[in-house]
Amino acid sequence: MPRHPNRLNTEKPHNRDIFRKQNKSYMLLITLLFMLLSGQVVAQLVINETDADQTGTDAAEFVELFDGGVGNTSLDGHVIVLFNGSDDASYLAFDLDGFSTNANGYFVLCGDAANTVNCDLDVSPNTNLIQNGADAVALFTANAADFPNDTAVTTTNLIDAIVYGTNDSDDAGLLPLLNAGQTQVNEGGGAGSTTDSNQRCANGSGGGRNTNTYIQAIPTPGVANLCTAGDTAPSVSSTTPPSGGSGIALDANITINFSEDVVVAGAWFAINCTTSGTHSATVTGGPQSYILDPAADFVMSETCTVDVFAAQVTDVDAD
Repeated sequence: MPRHPNRLNTEKPHNRDIFRKQNKSYMLLITLLFMLLSGQVVAQLVINETDADQTGTDAAEFVELFDGGVGNTSLDGHVIVLFNGSDDASYLAFDLDGFSTNANGYFVLCGDAANTVNCDLDVSPNTNLIQNGADAVALFTANAADFPNDTAVTTTNLIDAIVYGTNDSDDAGLLPLLNAGQTQVNEGGGAGSTTDSNQRCANGSGGGRNTNTYIQAIPTPGVANLCTAGDTAPSVSSTTPPSGGSGIALDANITINFSEDVVVAGAWFAINCTTSGTHSATVTGGPQSYILDPAADFVMSETCTVDVFAAQVTDVDAD
């Protein structure tokens, strides 16, 4: 899930000269020429990420497939099957007929699209869709009708599987879904099962029925895996002026410094003053320090508050 800083409260900064540099981005176009005997790239589908456990009621569970980046791969004739570790048998199966991966190669099945971004197939139930473990998720070339409830574990037409838990003992009855020597994945092996997902790192790596490249990191449904296990959320490291400052120039700007590079989106801040009211501002700078240039000056003897909204700020790092 995206990670965000806490709300910031600060007053207006001292007036100062601000030197702005025009940052230019250059795109390097690299053309790759492939010689393929078949004349086309063959997609290799894998289960790229799963998230079975969240805080409280599990309402943002999902399974992500990835085709290696080929994109627009038909999922006709494929089925996602969920296996219960309590009896090593199936408990849900979902046909993927009529669906395909997106242009970037991703497909997401979820329990509630309202809580899961980039969800392509919203199924029932909305909550507690995917059991916490020890359990398994598998991808077959088959139909849901081939897996009525309590179907025993099978490797017939199996493409990929992940056997996982949340600090659970290994389930020997599910491990045959994996290649020999592959192990159960612990969603609780990073910062915690309620905040992390199981995801392949590097993105899409490992191959079908192999679990050795899974790590635990912030969920990324429908986009490339972060591959930053244990990464912490960005925060506001300092401001100009500091919170509680006084004697601020009426035409001053506000500088907000984050702990790392971030992306800001939409209405990510609000400036409110006790006398002059709400102020809009022009934003410059980034990706770590942002300058807010209010559209109107402030007035004498008022107190102003700047709020930074966590939901509109996300980090972009790989540290």
